[in-house]
Amino acid sequence: MEKVTRQAVWSMRKPVRSWRACVLLAVSVGLCSPAYPEADFFDGTVYTSCGAVQGSALPHTPGVWAFRGLRYAAPPIGSLRWKPPESPACSPRSRIIASHNGQVCTQKNPIVTIYGKRYGFTNPLVLVQRLSYFFFLCSIALFGCGYLVCKCGSEPHKEYLKLKFIEDSGTDRLLHGAIQPVRSSRLPRIKQLLCFMAWLALVVSVMLLYFSHSHRIYLGSVLGGEDCLFLNIYAHQRTLASNSAPVPVMFFVHGGDLTIGAGADIGPGALYGGSWALAAEGRAIAVQINYRLNVFGFLYLEDLNGTSVFGNSTNLGILDQMAALRWVRDHIAEFGGNPNLVTIYGQSSGGTSIAALLTSPLARGLFHRAFSMSASPRIDATPKQAAAAWRRYLLPLIPECLNKWHFNELRECLFSMPAERLVLAMPAKFSDPDWMNGLPLTKSGSGDPVIYLIVADGHVIPSNVSEVLSEGDPTLPAVPTVFGNVREECDLDLKEVRAQNMFDNAAWPLTQTQVMQWGVQLTGEMEFGKRVWNLYKPNITQGEDVPSDPDASTSPVRQRWSQLTSDIRMICGNIYNAKQLSQGQSAPVYSYLFTHRPQAPVYSHLNGWPRWVCQDSSQYAFHMWDIILLFNRTAGFHNTDPGLQYVFTPLDFAVADRFRAAVLEFAETGRISWWTAMEPNKYSVCHIDLHVKCDGLLKKEECDLFERYGVSYANWIVN
Repeated sequence: MEKVTRQAVWSMRKPVRSWRACVLLAVSVGLCSPAYPEADFFDGTVYTSCGAVQGSALPHTPGVWAFRGLRYAAPPIGSLRWKPPESPACSPRSRIIASHNGQVCTQKNPIVTIYGKRYGFTNPLVLVQRLSYFFFLCSIALFGCGYLVCKCGSEPHKEYLKLKFIEDSGTDRLLHGAIQPVRSSRLPRIKQLLCFMAWLALVVSVMLLYFSHSHRIYLGSVLGGEDCLFLNIYAHQRTLASNSAPVPVMFFVHGGDLTIGAGADIGPGALYGGSWALAAEGRAIAVQINYRLNVFGFLYLEDLNGTSVFGNSTNLGILDQMAALRWVRDHIAEFGGNPNLVTIYGQSSGGTSIAALLTSPLARGLFHRAFSMSASPRIDATPKQAAAAWRRYLLPLIPECLNKWHFNELRECLFSMPAERLVLAMPAKFSDPDWMNGLPLTKSGSGDPVIYLIVADGHVIPSNVSEVLSEGDPTLPAVPTVFGNVREECDLDLKEVRAQNMFDNAAWPLTQTQVMQWGVQLTGEMEFGKRVWNLYKPNITQGEDVPSDPDASTSPVRQRWSQLTSDIRMICGNIYNAKQLSQGQSAPVYSYLFTHRPQAPVYSHLNGWPRWVCQDSSQYAFHMWDIILLFNRTAGFHNTDPGLQYVFTPLDFAVADRFRAAVLEFAETGRISWWTAMEPNKYSVCHIDLHVKCDGLLKKEECDLFERYGVSYANWIVN
């Protein structure tokens, strides 16, 4: 694509011909113009080599403009399904209205993926509609009953005849004709009750129908479509001014187990919201992207002869991320960004993607800093392992293709399947096992069946990521990097932990006896359980009763369980990868542990749903807590968030602002002045709270223990 000089459209006035008018105009400009007068005239249009892009101002973030739904690759539909991304069409004369998010990538409804396993439903829209139909039928039945009651009670009966006496001159006399039929008061009351219940059922039915209509984009079993390779840009109007210096670019990769989520800032799939807080000060431009997920982004199959069904189809979601980075390299200068200062960052499986990009020779030169948050630390599956898992767990749910063994037959069969059918066939329990709900049971791994999504295929990712990081391969990106976690990654609702039986979850609820039993079960040695208990025993003071409910929001049992599970599953793995990378490159590598916790229980629910639907609670530094503070929740614009029943405190604001300042300094300079980097012979992990302290001992004893007993690497989370 041919680049052009960045321009902006400014409002123009006719030349002022009168000297009096000139004086008045000068006075008015002097009195009314803000600190950045040129920004006042920016009308939201940026000219690029692919046409004029019209953005929209964010009403809740003064000065920030959003450019949504920009296509960075050709639609991966038709013959391009399961193909690497291709460049999009580009016309310098086109005009793009970039006011709405692009379509999210095909995925199961997050409410089905996250809560369907727990409550056993697959289509919330059908569920809500059936409830509305049920209440509508109830209302009809109740109205019918009321009608029958009224009809049956319309004629007076003998048993309802009463003598009516009239008092006359102090003497009770039976008057002629005083016998009057008086209808019993029972029937009107029954009729009123039935009518009330009928109207109530009718109102509930109408409300449910209205809810299903207004939330229809959230209620289907499948969201989005295959034409989904879009990105959003958020930039301050000072950055967009033609005379401004280019600023760093913050490139966000969303999480969601590589199966759900979106780069959208609102609507279905928008698990994270918008990243515009990083652009609010004018120090950076924020970018967030969609990329292919689940069966469309990571499917890999082989036939009986070991021939790939779709050719080189591994890691398509990672290749999409690289395509978006190439688009940013070619076009971000037109929006005021510096293409030579691109920081990639992501949380959860987005952080896993960052680790994958760090080890890919194909990504060299596309970014200049990397920030991985709460990543799955293990990426080592081979294409053979991935192909076997996909065939075992996916194809039985597509019986039409199950017995197609030649690659041509299987390819034609899968290409003929509609997107909805393919994504619904993908079993969430195999792509996203319940890693966090139980401790490992064997040294060789938890034994959970899993579909491997990111694959060490020798092309996109050379081999085992943890090994590649330390090799110092000159073809790799080798950029300043941060690996981080929150302290209680597993502090989610523990209903599923309690639901598992004692054999599968021997250490719960973290008593000394149960920890010892689990230690022997895992390693065969009593000493391991003793060491674990000494490191993780709940902080219960002498004389204090053990909580009757270990899952209570303030329970020390819950906190220590979360820390043990988080350490062995995620945190130690990411610290290890940081140590490995520090040996393989000279650029600085940092490791952090986010220890600041909410000041009250946080009740979270899915975007687009009422607060009482699908609510989970967390008390400590839970998974996503650091990204919540980094993003718009505490950027000075919102004290409460519609997705969280939590009021952010001044302490939260202070921690968030300091953390955001560290991230922006890292984007600008590649270093964080008040953090200490990890070095080959110097261990350092920084804990993030109101005050930051980089410690040579933080989590060292715990991680060394797991590594010494050989229970560490094989039990790290994948995907």
